[in-house]
Amino acid sequence: MVTMNITFDNPAILPALEALITNLKGVKEVTISDGNAAEMPNAETRAAIQELRAGKGIKCKNIDDLFEQLNG
Repeated sequence: MVTMNITFDNPAILPALEALITNLKGVKEVTISDGNAAEMPNAETRAAIQELRAGKGIKCKNIDDLFEQLNG
């Protein structure tokens, strides 16, 4: 699945844009957000997600191993 975020200043175009996107072949769901920043990860979180998806980060055998790596 692919997600696209669109930001625009004129809320009057929302109904037309929603209708257009909803009718595109393959669109499963259209979700509307009022721009609440709490819903979107910030740049630091997005970078961390990309890092983990790239296979970077630490791998731990158990909780003790985690604390050893964090404190090491």
